[in-house]
This record gives sequence, C-alpha cells and structure tokens, in this order.
Amino acid sequence: MSVDNSEVEVATTDQAVMVFEPRTFKDAQTQWMDPAVEDHTYSKGSIIVPHMTTTPTPEISLSIAEDTLKGDKDCLLYTGIPLLVFTTLVSCLQGFAPQSSTMPAQDQVLLTLMKLRHNFVAADLVRRFKRSASQVSKTVTHWVDVLAEHTKDLIPWLPCDTIKATMPKVFLQHFSDLTCIIDCTESVLQKAKNLDSRSESYSHYYASNTVKYLVAIAP
Repeated sequence: MSVDNSEVEVATTDQAVMVFEPRTFKDAQTQWMDPAVEDHTYSKGSIIVPHMTTTPTPEISLSIAEDTLKGDKDCLLYTGIPLLVFTTLVSCLQGFAPQSSTMPAQDQVLLTLMKLRHNFVAADLVRRFKRSASQVSKTVTHWVDVLAEHTKDLIPWLPCDTIKATMPKVFLQHFSDLTCIIDCTESVLQKAKNLDSRSESYSHYYASNTVKYLVAIAP
C-alpha cells in the first residue's frame, strides 16, 4: 500500500492556485479515501480561491481628526480654535496621552474639545470616534485635567492700567480696584450610573444633573 498526496492545479485568469485533494490510499487494485479525513468533513467549507484585482485597496485613515478637520472652518466649528492652534496644541500635549489608549492623541484632544464646546452626549461621541462609552468617558476625564494644568498660563489677564482705561465710569466710582467679574453657568449632564456622582452633580435650581463652570471676564 502507498500513500499519494496529489495536487490539482486550478487555473484562474490572473494566477494559478494550488488546491490539495484529500489523501488517498491505493494499491494495484483499489483506491479509497483516508477514513480519518472522511470522518471529519462536518466543518468542511468551500475552497476559497483568491482573485487578483487591479483596483487598489482604499487607504484607511487612522485618525478621525484628519478626516474631520479639513481647515479653519471645520476646526472652529468643532473646537472653537483655528486649525494651526489645534495642531500646535496636540504637538505640545501629545506626550501626556495615556500609553494604554489606542486612540491617536489628536483624536483624544479633538474628542475632549468637542465635548467642551458642544457638550455632545456620550453616545454621539461613541459613534463619531468608534470607541466604547467607557473609553470616551476616560478620555474626556484625562484630557480635561491635562488641558487645565498646561494651558492655564494662556488665559490672558489684562494689566490694571488697561482695565481702568476701559472700565465704565459707574464702575470706577464704586469699584475702582475691580479686575474681573465672575459668574457661574451650568450645562445639563447625562445622569451618572454611580449614585455618588449623580448626587454631587445634581442641581436643585435646574432639577437635573449639571456641570458648573466658573467664568471670569474683564469689566
């Protein structure tokens, strides 16, 4: 008895593909299939033959930011800053991106700025950036702290002489040493699943969960 591993050449229009037939046991008088092969054909599928194509595979962009921000108009719409400022910001802060994240740093910064500017709900950002809800939440939480720490020096504080030169007369009469006017504003949030977080963000005035912003402006 001898074992034969025969090969059958299947011709296609572009190239030849080698398809291996099951082993057969044969001698001078008989031929039969290998029982070990025949007993396990329940998961056997059709033979996949590759086909060459002349159409190039489209290049997949790894960055949502590159696809979204085509110029200043788009960047101002989504982030409130020009494209050059955005790219400079990413360049300066990309070293603070968490190493555990597979999302490009520019996408993380864009996601955070879009959340801050438009307050998109988590489900919207999940679809836009093709990430899980937990990833979106962790990204915003991380980058809000990074932005606050490393961009606070960029907030302009006018010299006292400039403030007094442009201050309304009524302010000069009663508040001559005034440097800024502060106020708080609120934006509605999604209800957190964590009960402690939900209670901390609850606003009795709005009867809803909110985030509070402290704003200071020159008089």
